[in-house]
Amino acid sequence: MVQRGGWVVMAVLILLALLVLTGRGPISQATAGNRGDPFWIDYARIARFEAPAELRFHARPDAIANGQLEVWVATDFLDSVQIEAISPEPEAVTAAAGRLIYTFAVSDENVDEPLAVTFRFQYETIGRKRGEAGILNGPAQSFNPFVLP
Repeated sequence: MVQRGGWVVMAVLILLALLVLTGRGPISQATAGNRGDPFWIDYARIARFEAPAELRFHARPDAIANGQLEVWVATDFLDSVQIEAISPEPEAVTAAAGRLIYTFAVSDENVDEPLAVTFRFQYETIGRKRGEAGILNGPAQSFNPFVLP
Protein backbone atom coordinates (compact mmCIF):
# COMPACT_ATOMS: atom_id res chain seq x y z
CA MET A 1 0.00 0.00 0.00
CA VAL A 2 2.83 2.42 0.86
CA GLN A 3 4.56 1.58 -2.41
CA ARG A 4 1.40 2.35 -4.39
CA GLY A 5 1.11 5.71 -2.59
CA GLY A 6 4.70 6.48 -3.52
CA TRP A 7 3.96 5.76 -7.18
CA VAL A 8 0.95 8.07 -7.07
CA VAL A 9 3.04 10.89 -5.57
CA MET A 10 5.74 10.38 -8.22
CA ALA A 11 3.14 10.43 -11.02
CA VAL A 12 1.62 13.66 -9.68
CA LEU A 13 5.06 15.32 -9.47
CA ILE A 14 5.91 14.30 -13.03
CA LEU A 15 2.54 15.57 -14.27
CA LEU A 16 3.08 18.91 -12.50
CA ALA A 17 6.54 19.21 -14.00
CA LEU A 18 5.16 18.61 -17.48
CA LEU A 19 2.21 20.97 -17.09
CA VAL A 20 3.59 23.88 -15.06
CA LEU A 21 6.91 23.71 -13.27
CA THR A 22 9.12 23.62 -16.36
CA GLY A 23 7.52 26.79 -17.66
CA ARG A 24 6.74 25.14 -20.98
CA GLY A 25 3.53 23.20 -20.26
CA PRO A 26 0.03 24.02 -21.51
CA ILE A 27 -1.03 25.72 -18.27
CA SER A 28 2.21 27.58 -17.64
CA GLN A 29 1.00 30.67 -19.52
CA ALA A 30 -1.45 33.15 -18.02
CA THR A 31 -3.40 36.20 -19.11
CA ALA A 32 -4.10 39.15 -16.81
CA GLY A 33 -7.43 40.54 -17.95
CA ASN A 34 -9.43 39.08 -20.81
CA ARG A 35 -8.51 38.98 -24.46
CA GLY A 36 -10.54 41.68 -26.10
CA ASP A 37 -10.53 43.95 -23.04
CA PRO A 38 -9.08 47.43 -23.64
CA PHE A 39 -5.80 46.16 -22.10
CA TRP A 40 -4.50 42.68 -21.21
CA ILE A 41 -1.15 41.03 -20.46
CA ASP A 42 0.21 37.60 -21.44
CA TYR A 43 2.93 36.21 -19.15
CA ALA A 44 4.40 32.97 -17.80
CA ARG A 45 2.98 31.84 -14.44
CA ILE A 46 6.24 30.04 -13.67
CA ALA A 47 9.61 31.48 -14.70
CA ARG A 48 13.25 30.68 -13.98
CA PHE A 49 15.80 32.90 -12.26
CA GLU A 50 18.13 34.57 -14.82
CA ALA A 51 16.40 32.80 -17.73
CA PRO A 52 14.78 34.67 -20.64
CA ALA A 53 11.20 35.76 -19.90
CA GLU A 54 8.70 38.10 -21.46
CA LEU A 55 5.57 40.11 -20.85
CA ARG A 56 3.33 40.89 -23.78
CA PHE A 57 1.01 43.87 -23.35
CA HIS A 58 -2.02 44.14 -25.66
CA ALA A 59 -4.06 47.31 -26.17
CA ARG A 60 -7.11 47.88 -28.30
CA PRO A 61 -6.83 50.63 -30.92
CA ASP A 62 -9.06 52.96 -28.90
CA ALA A 63 -6.19 53.24 -26.37
CA ILE A 64 -4.23 55.28 -28.92
CA ALA A 65 -4.22 59.04 -28.40
CA ASN A 66 -2.57 61.43 -30.86
CA GLY A 67 -0.73 58.62 -32.65
CA GLN A 68 0.79 57.33 -29.39
CA LEU A 69 0.26 54.44 -27.03
CA GLU A 70 1.41 55.11 -23.45
CA VAL A 71 1.94 52.01 -21.29
CA TRP A 72 3.10 52.24 -17.69
CA VAL A 73 4.76 49.53 -15.58
CA ALA A 74 5.14 49.65 -11.79
CA THR A 75 8.73 50.24 -10.69
CA ASP A 76 8.38 47.63 -7.92
CA PHE A 77 8.22 44.99 -10.64
CA LEU A 78 10.88 46.61 -12.83
CA ASP A 79 13.30 46.65 -9.88
CA SER A 80 13.22 42.82 -9.86
CA VAL A 81 14.11 42.33 -13.54
CA GLN A 82 16.84 43.16 -16.04
CA ILE A 83 15.18 44.36 -19.24
CA GLU A 84 16.95 43.13 -22.37
CA ALA A 85 14.67 44.41 -25.13
CA ILE A 86 11.37 46.15 -25.75
CA SER A 87 9.61 45.63 -29.06
CA PRO A 88 8.69 47.91 -30.63
CA GLU A 89 11.19 50.31 -29.12
CA PRO A 90 9.59 53.12 -27.14
CA GLU A 91 9.84 56.66 -28.41
CA ALA A 92 10.29 57.89 -24.83
CA VAL A 93 10.44 56.62 -21.25
CA THR A 94 9.28 58.89 -18.44
CA ALA A 95 9.40 58.38 -14.67
CA ALA A 96 6.26 59.09 -12.65
CA ALA A 97 5.13 58.24 -9.12
CA GLY A 98 5.98 54.54 -8.70
CA ARG A 99 5.98 53.76 -12.41
CA LEU A 100 7.77 54.17 -15.70
CA ILE A 101 5.71 55.32 -18.68
CA TYR A 102 6.71 53.97 -22.10
CA THR A 103 5.49 55.98 -25.10
CA PHE A 104 5.17 54.18 -28.45
CA ALA A 105 4.52 55.81 -31.83
CA VAL A 106 1.65 54.15 -33.68
CA SER A 107 1.23 54.47 -37.43
CA ASP A 108 -2.21 54.77 -39.01
CA GLU A 109 -2.01 51.35 -40.69
CA ASN A 110 -1.70 49.59 -37.29
CA VAL A 111 -4.98 50.81 -35.82
CA ASP A 112 -7.33 47.99 -36.89
CA GLU A 113 -5.91 45.24 -34.68
CA PRO A 114 -4.95 45.21 -30.99
CA LEU A 115 -1.43 46.53 -30.54
CA ALA A 116 1.21 44.35 -28.87
CA VAL A 117 4.27 45.50 -26.95
CA THR A 118 6.75 42.86 -25.78
CA PHE A 119 9.18 43.29 -22.88
CA ARG A 120 12.00 40.70 -22.87
CA PHE A 121 13.92 40.42 -19.62
CA GLN A 122 15.46 38.19 -16.95
CA TYR A 123 14.30 37.93 -13.36
CA GLU A 124 16.98 38.99 -10.86
CA THR A 125 15.25 37.61 -7.75
CA ILE A 126 13.49 34.37 -6.80
CA GLY A 127 9.96 33.95 -5.47
CA ARG A 128 6.51 35.43 -6.05
CA LYS A 129 6.50 38.67 -8.03
CA ARG A 130 3.71 41.21 -7.98
CA GLY A 131 3.46 43.40 -11.01
CA GLU A 132 1.06 45.96 -12.33
CA ALA A 133 0.87 47.69 -15.68
CA GLY A 134 -1.67 49.67 -17.63
CA ILE A 135 -2.56 52.26 -20.19
CA LEU A 136 -1.86 55.81 -19.02
CA ASN A 137 -5.20 57.28 -17.85
CA GLY A 138 -6.85 53.95 -18.67
CA PRO A 139 -7.26 50.37 -17.48
CA ALA A 140 -4.59 48.45 -15.59
CA GLN A 141 -3.92 44.77 -14.86
CA SER A 142 -2.03 42.93 -12.12
CA PHE A 143 0.10 39.86 -12.79
CA ASN A 144 1.81 37.49 -10.33
CA PRO A 145 4.47 35.19 -11.77
CA PHE A 146 6.50 32.84 -9.57
CA VAL A 147 10.25 32.64 -10.19
CA LEU A 148 12.03 29.35 -9.50
CA PRO A 149 15.78 29.01 -8.84
